[in-house]
Amino acid sequence: ASAPETGAARINGAIILVAHLYIVISRVKSGSYSHDAPVMVAYCTIAVAFFLVLRSWKDSWIPTWSAISVVVLSGMSNFMALMCITGTGWPGIASWSIGISNVTCLGLMLRYRLTLAWVGVFSVFLSTAVWSLLDDRPLIVLLLLVLPPVAEAAIWYIMFRRSMTTSTMLVRTQEATTEFLSRRSADEEANRAIDQVMTSVSERARPILTELANGAPITPALRLRARLLEAELRDEIRARFFTGTDVVEAARAARIRGTEVILLDDGKADDEAQATRAEAVSTSAPERASHSAPMGKTTPIGKTSSVRENIIENVTQILERDRSERLVVRVLPPGRSMSVSIVGDDGSSFLDAEGNLLDAEGNLLDAESDVVLESKQ
Repeated sequence: ASAPETGAARINGAIILVAHLYIVISRVKSGSYSHDAPVMVAYCTIAVAFFLVLRSWKDSWIPTWSAISVVVLSGMSNFMALMCITGTGWPGIASWSIGISNVTCLGLMLRYRLTLAWVGVFSVFLSTAVWSLLDDRPLIVLLLLVLPPVAEAAIWYIMFRRSMTTSTMLVRTQEATTEFLSRRSADEEANRAIDQVMTSVSERARPILTELANGAPITPALRLRARLLEAELRDEIRARFFTGTDVVEAARAARIRGTEVILLDDGKADDEAQATRAEAVSTSAPERASHSAPMGKTTPIGKTSSVRENIIENVTQILERDRSERLVVRVLPPGRSMSVSIVGDDGSSFLDAEGNLLDAEGNLLDAESDVVLESKQ
């Protein structure tokens, strides 16, 4: 639809108008018309229709009123110019209005106004036929004058439809290619994430498995290492919110003390959090001990970085201070008034939507307070 708005189209249009102006002036001087003024008015009218086709429109879509105006002006100007031709035989180039009026209407095809374009071609045909009958022209003259424009319109239409079919196929091919590349990129990213996870698991599990394969005795220390590794791998699956943060090391230290720590994440981690998890689990165990997730980069389950920092800080301090035999830390689903629940042997507390620590009654607490979760003596 924007083709008529290109510089090349407008230059061609200007050349056509200048060439027909020369024809009009030469025919007027040669006395081919009974009245010269209507012929000049007809030329100016066609020039206006040309302008409507070639000018820029919003979103390159010509309004209906403008397209209808092109149809009306083309048929009217053609009839006006033809009625001024003298003689009854072959009009020659004095019938210039037929060709340029037809081309103007065909410009509507480029504007994706196929129906109005054909109506315009019919208006040129009808105005020519009426002039031929009124001026008592031979039938052969009428046929020779109208058949070329009609054939031209048919050729334009066929080319336009084929061009549209080709364009549609190209667009669909591009869309399919884009979708294929997108899926391949997603698959590659998923495979990389899986490889990172498997590499991380392998690096951490290989030392234990190697010792067992070499016949090392199953000592309490080896059992503890295996139990801690199993718990950390389980946390990476069930508690993605805490992966790669200080909570991981705090939970490890609590488990070494003998506390059964269960980390759960019922929130909905977004895609960026998933990427952070993949990056975090790909680090080795010594690196993870001091690694914390970049707060400014990701904020899973829709939390801001400051809220996430509060949650990580409070949960870490509770894990470091609490001496319960069993401690369950759960990230609550979105939409709750509380963001995290912490349940131990002797009580429970919560973190509100801002990550602030509250007791079971909803009172604001400090993570270092002894009342958070009373330790069993």
